[in-house]
Amino acid sequence: VAQTIVTKCVDHNPLYRFSQQIERDCEIKLPESTLGGWYSRGIFWLMILWNHINEKIIHSSYLQIDETTIQVIIKPKRGKTKKGYMWVYFDPISRIVLFDFHLSRNSKSLEKVLGSSFDGIVQSDCYNVYDNYCTRHNIKQSACMSHSRRNYEKAISNNKRLAHWMMDKIQLLFKIEEKAKENNLSFDERHALRQEESLPIIREMKEWCDRTIRKVIPKSSIGKALAYMLNHWEKLIYFLEDGRIELSTNWIENIIRPFALGRKNFLFAASEEGAHRHAIAYSILSTCKLHGVNPFRYLTDVLEKLPLRKNNEIDDLLPWNWVDPHKNDNKLN
Repeated sequence: VAQTIVTKCVDHNPLYRFSQQIERDCEIKLPESTLGGWYSRGIFWLMILWNHINEKIIHSSYLQIDETTIQVIIKPKRGKTKKGYMWVYFDPISRIVLFDFHLSRNSKSLEKVLGSSFDGIVQSDCYNVYDNYCTRHNIKQSACMSHSRRNYEKAISNNKRLAHWMMDKIQLLFKIEEKAKENNLSFDERHALRQEESLPIIREMKEWCDRTIRKVIPKSSIGKALAYMLNHWEKLIYFLEDGRIELSTNWIENIIRPFALGRKNFLFAASEEGAHRHAIAYSILSTCKLHGVNPFRYLTDVLEKLPLRKNNEIDDLLPWNWVDPHKNDNKLN
């Protein structure tokens, strides 16, 4: 069961192909339906871990949130697919990831997970759903400087000189962040470094934007890039106020990338229930990866122990607490 989950969600190998490989290499016929049953059974037991991850996400002080698409077969529509959304929540401080599937891309998806209990900081790409949710619950927002930079990249063909000026300034901000990382600075130390080195650059950027936007065509690529930056200015510079906040949402985009790679192989979820199972699997496996946990060893261990545990007795089985009982076993090494 553990191997089936890892093969599908870590190695991005569809179960029909895995079935063919088993028959070729082991001369054992295991139908895709059998492997699919194993996958579903494993996810059933992992759901309790997903619920605990969900609870941890709700009580996080800072989240990066993004969403990506997944095609889902809706049974009443005779096999036709419908676009659904995998919402991804990432706590950069605790390094915990939650995938959550919904058919819609509206604020109800956020409400279902975070509700009115979350009172931390949300960092996103400024999609209006996040604005609506945060405004409604009086939650502070931070934006992504990488998203703003991409707008200037698109504007190079429109005005190379102006686009490169801003891209160079943003690059300086990222170099300061890299310095903080290389020196392993605490959040307070990173805040101090930003006040000393990033703040003067930010002031220069703001003055330049205010001056330049009056000279460009509003509907041009460079005009749109400037408008986006100025419209979201307070969110873009919120990282100056709190050393915990990242300059960009690159982390969560990297977390989504393996799911996107898997999606290219399995193409769609066979049902809404199947999409929810993917969410559970990717939540746990992504969190394992961030904590340096071997996914096969982890699943092999927890899938044996979970059926014997009560809901309030699984803290040691959560990815960030788990200790490999076979870490010194040469057979597994």
